[in-house]
Amino acid sequence: MGICASSEQLEHVHETDESIVYVKDEQGRGDREMKSGARKVASLFSQRGKKGPNQDSVILCQGFGMEDGVFCGVFDGHGRCGQFISKLVRDYLPFMILSHRNALLLAAADDDDVDDAAFSDDAARSSSTDSSGNSSPQPSASASAQMLEEWRQACANAFAAMDGELKLQPNLDCAFSGTTADEPGVMRVWLPGENSPGLAMARSLGDMRLKRHGVISAPEVTSRRVTGADLFMVLATDGVWDVLSNEEVVSIVCATPRKQHASKAVVEAAVQRWRAKFPTSRVDDCSAVCLFLHDHTLGTAAAASAAAAAAARKARRAAAATPPAS
Repeated sequence: MGICASSEQLEHVHETDESIVYVKDEQGRGDREMKSGARKVASLFSQRGKKGPNQDSVILCQGFGMEDGVFCGVFDGHGRCGQFISKLVRDYLPFMILSHRNALLLAAADDDDVDDAAFSDDAARSSSTDSSGNSSPQPSASASAQMLEEWRQACANAFAAMDGELKLQPNLDCAFSGTTADEPGVMRVWLPGENSPGLAMARSLGDMRLKRHGVISAPEVTSRRVTGADLFMVLATDGVWDVLSNEEVVSIVCATPRKQHASKAVVEAAVQRWRAKFPTSRVDDCSAVCLFLHDHTLGTAAAASAAAAAAARKARRAAAATPPAS
């Protein structure tokens, strides 16, 4: 079974599906207390495969670290205790990241040689124009670089701390169990001289026996400036990416009339592809988060996609009805 939810009702999701958690706002603020446009529309869906318990865990945090901040996470557990580890990481990692970031802010404030303003989310902003022609406030280049480095360090510290916390959990065997935030296409890791465990990732939280053989918990942090040309972002577990391409997922989301159903449409397409592509294999757990960045542009894209599909169907019907030339 799976559950589909959008940010209009996600605060109730945890009661019906333990794989999905939604945090409305870290300060406990409601919609009325947030500035217009601060909340993003999002869609979350998780569906158990045919391999046992659902080891995927999904989370969305609105107001993460700053008013318009959003944290999205999909964690794919593996091993005998994978479902428990992925849920622990989902529930604790976002707030550990905030805790380490706050520690960096406090350290910077105590350092007389550091410009505090550069570390602030309210650092001086300048107006810039994105590709759609809309003018919006943007952080200065130096403030953006400093802020990115601050988040990068906070993530690195939090991931290391989370990995350490897993070792301390009683009655939780993390020797060959863990979770990843997805890293497809890497070689498997084996213990020297043994035919196990064959871990298909180089980064994970947990898997303590493999940490001395090249598996690390350090995250890879990158950044991208969001513009008017960016409609949405999709995070998904490898149950989705093993069978669907980026282009296919984008097409599915754009063609879904209602945003709250977008993640479900992606997951259902992945399940169907699994059955067609790997008919003798058990379907993997499939989970996805779709975060929409610009409602109006997404609507335009969806309408354009539907119109293009209708035009293609009409052209095919016309071609089929035209008699061959003599």
